[in-house]
Amino acid sequence: AENQTEQIVKRVFRIIKLSGKNGITKNQLARKTQWLKGRDRDETIADLIKSKLIQCEEIETQGRKKNVFTTSKLHQKSISY
Repeated sequence: AENQTEQIVKRVFRIIKLSGKNGITKNQLARKTQWLKGRDRDETIADLIKSKLIQCEEIETQGRKKNVFTTSKLHQKSISY
């Protein structure tokens, strides 16, 4: 990684990629990235979505909707980081 921001982006992407095709909920991602401040986590997720590396899907549950993050279709087979 060239700088700390890029290192964080790659690390978060790797966590989402390793979660598999079912993805990872925002709550699970927050637990796995406790070392990140909430604001930095949200910015990193937004950057990954903007660059189309990951996608976010809202899933209906009994109560609140949950956000599930998965790698985009282009990046599910090949690992770029």
